[in-house]
Amino acid sequence: MTLEFTYSNFIYLDTNILSHIAKNKGLMSSLFNFLIKNDLCIAISDAHFAELYDAKKLHSQLSSLLLFMPSVIIKPREKIIEEEVKSHPNIRTETLLLHLLNQLMLERNDINKLMNYLNSNKLIKARNE
Repeated sequence: MTLEFTYSNFIYLDTNILSHIAKNKGLMSSLFNFLIKNDLCIAISDAHFAELYDAKKLHSQLSSLLLFMPSVIIKPREKIIEEEVKSHPNIRTETLLLHLLNQLMLERNDINKLMNYLNSNKLIKARNE
C-alpha cells in the first residue's frame, strides 16, 4: 500500500487543544493516525504563534508536536484575502500552505529553530498589534 500524503488538507486546532495535546503525549499517536488516515495536516497561523508566545513552559513540547506531526504554517490572513480578491469573480485556487514544518526535521537544530521563533521579538510585536 502506497501512502499518498498531499499536505493540501488542513485541520485548524485552537491553541488550547494544541497545548493539551503537547502536555499529554499519549494523545499524539491517535492524532497522528487520524491525520495520516484522512490526509490532514495541522495548520498553524501567525495568530497561533502570537498566542503561544506566552506559553514558554510549553515551547519545547509544542515544537516537538509540530515537527513530528504532519503540520504546516499557513499564509497570513492578509495574503489570503489578497488572493481571494485577485481571483474574484472566480474561485480562489491558491494553496493556504506557506511552509512545511516537517521540513525543519531535515535541518540542523530543527527544534531550536522553532523554539527560537516562538520566543522571537517578531512575535512580541505581532502579539501587541
